[in-house]
Amino acid sequence: MIFPKKKAINKIKYQINDKEFAQKEKKCEICYSKETVLFQNCGKIGNSPGKYGYLPIKICKKCNLKFISPRPSNEFYKKFFNLDYGATYYGSKYKPNKSHITFQKFRGKLIFNFFKKYINKNDKILDHGCSTGLTMIPWKKAGFQINGIDPHRPSVNYGKEKYKLNIDFAFGEKLPYQNNSYGSVISLGSLEHCFDLNKCLSEINRILTLNGTLIIRWRSDKLIGSPLEYFGYNTLKFFNKSTWKYALNKNNFKISKLIKKKVEGYDSFEYIVAKKVKKVKKFKINKSFKNEIIKFKKHYKYYQKLCLEIEKSKNNNSMKFKRKFIKKNKIGLMNIGARKSINRFFDETRFFLSFMRNFKKIY
Repeated sequence: MIFPKKKAINKIKYQINDKEFAQKEKKCEICYSKETVLFQNCGKIGNSPGKYGYLPIKICKKCNLKFISPRPSNEFYKKFFNLDYGATYYGSKYKPNKSHITFQKFRGKLIFNFFKKYINKNDKILDHGCSTGLTMIPWKKAGFQINGIDPHRPSVNYGKEKYKLNIDFAFGEKLPYQNNSYGSVISLGSLEHCFDLNKCLSEINRILTLNGTLIIRWRSDKLIGSPLEYFGYNTLKFFNKSTWKYALNKNNFKISKLIKKKVEGYDSFEYIVAKKVKKVKKFKINKSFKNEIIKFKKHYKYYQKLCLEIEKSKNNNSMKFKRKFIKKNKIGLMNIGARKSINRFFDETRFFLSFMRNFKKIY
């Protein structure tokens, strides 16, 4: 079972029925093909280190998109995210904790300082999937007109009441705005959680003016840590550059810039700056899905080798050893709270080995 037992979820005020919880096979969200193969069958099923379990990831043979399938209905996810998301990431269902607030404000400054050059001062901006909206604060202070949307009602209410931010409760598949009403849309890590990618991109295209800017942050397939941690139960789809190009092209967006810099301190985050255009040339994916599987297998073996090397070392608990090991193997970790990030990486290696020794096989 991928998700918490239905019985446990039903203890919360929203009732989830059997029909919503029933897990069904999904077709590809970009090209709608039913031609898929199993990419791997385990991943991260909780937010704390080492919570691994059965998680079926399929890959589309035509466009290489990776996604969870089978999975419950969209109605299940709407309730699940609303109920579980806050508790998982904030420590409370209804109120973010202090560390989350501090971190989001810091991220907001990093994002603003880097991306302000891509946005016109007169543009009306939408933060697509803004959570509590704390990353919007630097834009607001600088005089930009910025609104946000998010499908987690407690986050929306918190940002509106505590910080007087303009945030609407809405899902990306149906935006409550008029055509051509925004000059820029910023979507930082939200599109991999949406139910229908094409609908979301189509809606963003609809509300943007011609030549309007779309900025996307995505977790790249440049896997650094545990190959199981990358694939999480609350992320519905997993991209590479090719799948992004295909999806954006299909919805009349032209990529103007691909950014690999550690804007927010993460090595595994990449960014896309795209423009809404009238017509684009058709983009063909020429990368075989088999190559994606080969690449993952290579990373899996490489990471396993690192884990065994750590396990064999007598000094693997000392911070000196950890820092030296990370530098030697060029492992990219988040800059913020370096000691915490380092310890988390080494905790994951232990959990990874333990889980894989008890799990029969990935493929």
